[in-house]
Amino acid sequence: MQHLIQFRLAARIQHSMRSSLSGKAFCICGLVLALSGPGCKRSENSNPVTSQPTSQALEAAVENSPSAFPIQVAPSADLGNQPSITYDQVLAAQQTILDLESRVQNLPDEIDQETIDHLKEQFLGTVWEASKVARQFVDQSPSHALAREVSQLEKQWVTQLASQNFQPAVQRLSDIVLGSLNDPSVSLEEKYQILVRAVQQAALRERPNGMLAMAHALETGTDQLLNKFPSKIISIDLLRTPLQIYHSLRQTNDFQRVMSRITEVLDNSSASPDLAAESASLRLDFAASLFSFRQLEAARSHIQKVIQLKPTPELVHDAATALSTMDEVLHLELMQDQFIGNKVDLIWTSPLQSDSQALPLTRLPHKAVALVFWSLMNQPTRSLLQDLLALAEKSNSNSPDSLAIVHVHVPHDSQPISADEFLEYLKSQPDCATYAIDPNQAENLPFFKLFPPKILPDVWLLDGQRRLHTPRAHHQLGSALFQILRDSNTPSL
Repeated sequence: MQHLIQFRLAARIQHSMRSSLSGKAFCICGLVLALSGPGCKRSENSNPVTSQPTSQALEAAVENSPSAFPIQVAPSADLGNQPSITYDQVLAAQQTILDLESRVQNLPDEIDQETIDHLKEQFLGTVWEASKVARQFVDQSPSHALAREVSQLEKQWVTQLASQNFQPAVQRLSDIVLGSLNDPSVSLEEKYQILVRAVQQAALRERPNGMLAMAHALETGTDQLLNKFPSKIISIDLLRTPLQIYHSLRQTNDFQRVMSRITEVLDNSSASPDLAAESASLRLDFAASLFSFRQLEAARSHIQKVIQLKPTPELVHDAATALSTMDEVLHLELMQDQFIGNKVDLIWTSPLQSDSQALPLTRLPHKAVALVFWSLMNQPTRSLLQDLLALAEKSNSNSPDSLAIVHVHVPHDSQPISADEFLEYLKSQPDCATYAIDPNQAENLPFFKLFPPKILPDVWLLDGQRRLHTPRAHHQLGSALFQILRDSNTPSL
């Protein structure tokens, strides 16, 4: 039911934005995900294995039984034998998709799996047939005033289908991308962005095969980008994801290979006057990533390279600041490591209750406490909080008081989240996330003077006696929590 509610809300937002052909385009990905999500009720007699249509079965249904779908296009490859397609027929094809959207809006909160499977199959097939209508219109009327808009509509439909690993659409999307790259009317920058999106989508399609498969796809795609657009050295930013995956999965050889590839691009581009500044900036970002993986020697080497090359005074200053920050952070981490095993005597309150009493962490009944330090609601923070909430939900389902999440809001960045925004965030979260520590509270000041957070977001894990078990736990949350709960005789995660 949750998936249906989310889809209906998204569909209403999309409906309010429709004012032109491209504006009318409907985000079908939400529907497909909603119909296949776990929130819908299965019928008692449905088989979760045989009732779920596979991509191959659906492709066969589309190609062999076109009458199953409201939109039909003659399958002949000979343009002269195909019926003429009008713009009104394109709009009619689009309306068919919107009608299916309306059907989903009016679905009951609980529907059987057979109905879900049928709607999903019909929707994917209908969108595929609609894309063929759009393609045929453009093929027959390339000079039509709305041909470009219809072409974009086909591309949007095909992209959504490809994201569901619908193979005919995957191949068609590849053809569209290649056609755009060879189109002289498309600017070089636009061609680059098209290929970047294609690389990202190809990697996402590998996600069901595992994180390593996705990482390898990103590597392959990045090499293609660098070969076709050698001046776009920013492409190496795509390699940060494989770098992180290989590091987290301890794929040492792959990690070293990606490091060497990025270094090679940076070294080659630093000699170019046109790319020197961009190369130096990317090098500093790369050094920051290496430092987060504790590749200290490599991180220092890249920062010192920036200082040596002197691309701009600003970048040299940033590099010197980075070296100083690294030293400070390492010193602070040494202090944190020496504090392991000691009690963290901090006072918490419930910010959702105006009359909440300030209490020590020892008054929380949980067997473990995650202190999450953060300031900005940016992507790293969102990812970390999502991981924490998922971990809390899993551990507390086995033992109700396993893990408490205590937010430490540290407003020291240039654009910190406001107190009101922080409160609104907490209101939107489960009960396990409604505790907070104020660093400026008198009882907490001595601790934060001793251990000022330098890298945010971060997580510290405390055991049942509120002793520091693991600082900087964001890279090993699951395993560190497992150790704490195991020592507390809590059922394993």
